[in-house]
Amino acid sequence: MDETGKAVGEKVEKAGEYLDDAAITAKIKGDILNDPLLKVLQINVTTTNGIVTLSGVVDSKQSIDRAVEIARGVKEVKSVENSLVVKGAG
Repeated sequence: MDETGKAVGEKVEKAGEYLDDAAITAKIKGDILNDPLLKVLQINVTTTNGIVTLSGVVDSKQSIDRAVEIARGVKEVKSVENSLVVKGAG
């Protein structure tokens, strides 16, 4: 493969990663919205290279645990970084 083909292949691979990240984010957001414990909470989800970051304010430690559990349960998630905080805590 020449250099041009290699560069195009790398760009396509990066585009694929982006689509995968967007799909992961959409899946997690949907699962959170459909969860009775979490559906009313504002949880931000971002995904970069399969690494999911959860952020926002929730009402309990149980909500944090559940959101992390949902994110970890999605295929293609490499790791979950939890930046959620409990409302009124510390």
